[in-house]
Amino acid sequence: MVDQYANFLNKANERMHEIHHSGAPARDPSVNLEVYTIDASFDDIKEIYEELSSVVKSEDEYDFMDMEHYLPKDAIKQYDYIKNLQLNVPVTIYRYHQGNYLGTLNYIWKVPTSPDDRDETKLAQTIASIQSLLPKYFTRQMRKNVLHKYSLVKTITPAILRVLYYDLTGDAAVTSNIISKEIEERLKMMLMLEDPSIIVDTRINNGFKGTKFDYFWNELDAYFNEINAAVDDRHHHGLLYKPLAISIQDLHDYINQRLEEKHGSPFLLQISIPYYICFICADDKHKVPIGGVATSTEVHNKKSMVLQDADLVACDHDFTKLSLTPSVIFFCEVPKSIEESFYSGKVFVFFKDTTFQPSSGIRHATEFFKVISSHYQSSIPPILCLYTDGGPDHRVTYGSVQISLLCLFLKGDFDMLIALRTAPHQSWNNPAKRIMSILNLALQGVALVCETILEDMEVLFNKANTLEEIHRAAKKFSQLAVNCKIKKCNDVTCTICKAIQLPQHIFATLDFLPDPTPSTENNDHYANFHTVYHNTTTEDYHPTLMQATKSSEWAPNGIFVNTKVRDYIECFQCDKLRCVFSNQFLDANEKKELCYIKEEMNYSCGFSLVEEDHEFYNKVFVRETLLVKYQLN
Repeated sequence: MVDQYANFLNKANERMHEIHHSGAPARDPSVNLEVYTIDASFDDIKEIYEELSSVVKSEDEYDFMDMEHYLPKDAIKQYDYIKNLQLNVPVTIYRYHQGNYLGTLNYIWKVPTSPDDRDETKLAQTIASIQSLLPKYFTRQMRKNVLHKYSLVKTITPAILRVLYYDLTGDAAVTSNIISKEIEERLKMMLMLEDPSIIVDTRINNGFKGTKFDYFWNELDAYFNEINAAVDDRHHHGLLYKPLAISIQDLHDYINQRLEEKHGSPFLLQISIPYYICFICADDKHKVPIGGVATSTEVHNKKSMVLQDADLVACDHDFTKLSLTPSVIFFCEVPKSIEESFYSGKVFVFFKDTTFQPSSGIRHATEFFKVISSHYQSSIPPILCLYTDGGPDHRVTYGSVQISLLCLFLKGDFDMLIALRTAPHQSWNNPAKRIMSILNLALQGVALVCETILEDMEVLFNKANTLEEIHRAAKKFSQLAVNCKIKKCNDVTCTICKAIQLPQHIFATLDFLPDPTPSTENNDHYANFHTVYHNTTTEDYHPTLMQATKSSEWAPNGIFVNTKVRDYIECFQCDKLRCVFSNQFLDANEKKELCYIKEEMNYSCGFSLVEEDHEFYNKVFVRETLLVKYQLN
C-alpha cells in the first residue's frame, strides 16, 4: 500500500513538472467540459430544488444562468445536488472543471420539452457565449515565453510587462506577491483611465489622517504670521537678513518651546519615562565545547589552522560531552527620540556549565537581579523592561517563566515589569545578538580543556555519554516564553507589593501592552498602537495562535504517522489518494465496513470520513486540514 502511494506521488510530481513546462493550458473546454440534458421530472419536486425549478421555469429557452447561488456550500452536498437534480422543466447542464482549488463552473438553461423542437444552432450559440465568459489560465512556461519575447523588443520593467501580458491574453491568474499585486493594480488603473500622466503619490502609504499634530501646525502658522519673512532675490547688496531657523530641527524645537510656554508640557510622560526605565536585552550564545584534551572553540565552525612546521596542540572534535553557554545581558540606554539608537549601554556576560547549569527562567531571573543590583548601585529604576527571544527559558507563556518573573518583580521592588519577546523567526532584531560577534573575536584561536577530576568520578564520567547519563552518574557519586506584564496594585493595604516609586501621575498612565487587534478600517492590517492602548484586548488575533488553530487537527495526538496507516481513499474532486489512520489494527468486519464506506461515499479532501454518529468517527481518521488539490493550470 505504501509503494502504491509512493508511485502515485511520483506520477503526480511528474505530471506537475510536465504542466509547468507545457506550451498549452492544462485545462481547456474542449477536454474538461461536460454538457448533458435532463428531462422534466413528473414526480414531486424535492424542497431543495423548488427555488431553482421556479427560476428556470420563468426564464426564456436557451437563456443560461449560473447555478452558484443555488448550490450548497459543502462540496459533497454540492456533488449530490447536481447528480440527483430534478426539475419540472427539461434543462441542459454545462459543467466546466477548472481544476486546482477553483472547482467547477455550472450553468443551466431551459430547453423545449420535445427533442424534435430543440435547436442545435441555439445550443451552439449558448455554449459559445458561456465559453467567452470563462476565465483563462495559462501555464508558467506560456507566461515566460510571452514575457521573454516582448522584453527583447524594448526594455520595460517586469511589472509593466506582466500587466500588458494579463491585459492582452486575459489570463485570470493572480500574482502571489503582495507588493507586485499592488503595483499591477495601479498600472491597470492607469491603463483603464488612459491617462499616461498619472503619477502615483507614495504619500498615501503614510496612513496618518488624524488631527494629532494640528496644535503644532497651527502654532507654526501663527509664528510665520507674526514674523514678516523677507523675500529678496538680489544678493548683491550688503543687507543681511536674520534666519527664522537654522535648520528643520531648530524650527521644530522652537515651536515646541512656544507650545510648552502656552500649554505646559503635554508630553511629560514621554519625556520623563526613559529616566525611570531599566531596559535589558538578553540572549544565550551557542555552546562552546570543552574536551578532555585541549579543544578548539570552533567559532564560525572553522577548523583549526596552524603553520606547516608547527605542532597542532588543540583538536577540533565535535563530540565533546561538556560545554559552556555564554549568556549576554545588555543594558540599553533608552534614547530620548526615535531617531537615536538603542545600541548603546553596558554589557554583562555569564558563563554557565551546560550540563549542570542549564538555562532556565529562575536562573535568568537570578542573573538579571544580580547585574541590575551591580549596575544601579544607588537606586534601581522602578520600571524593568526585558527583551529576549522565544526560547523555552524566556517564553512568557510558560508557567515556570511567569513565576520567575514574579520573583524578580517582588525581589527588585519594581513598580512595573514588562517581558517582551521577538516575533517568530525575528530574533535577529534583538540588540543582544550584535554582542555575539564581539564574543566570537574573543573566542577565536582559543582551546578549552576540563580540569582533572577524582579517579572515581573519572570512571563514572567516561561511562556516561548523554546528559541524562551524566546526571545519573553525578547523582550516584553524590550519594557516595508573545509578552508578560506585571504591575504593582498601588493598594496601601497590600502586604506583597511595596509602595510605588514613580510619581503618581506617571504611574496612573502606565497600562499593559495591548494584544494585536485588526484595524476597523482594514482587516488586513493591525490597528495603530495609540488606538488600542488603554483598551481591553484578547489574544485571538496573535499570528502564531491563529496559524496553530487553523492548521490543527481534532484527531488524537500522534496518530498521523506512517505506522498507523491502515488504508487509503481517493478524493472524487482532485483524484488524490489520502491516507486512512487508526490507532489499532482493523479486524475483518471493520475492514469490510471501511471498504463499504469507500465504495458508497463521495469523499472530498478537508472533510471527515464519516458522520459523528458513526462507529468509526472516533476510531478511523483522515487529515481534515488538507484542502482539495486539482491539477495546477
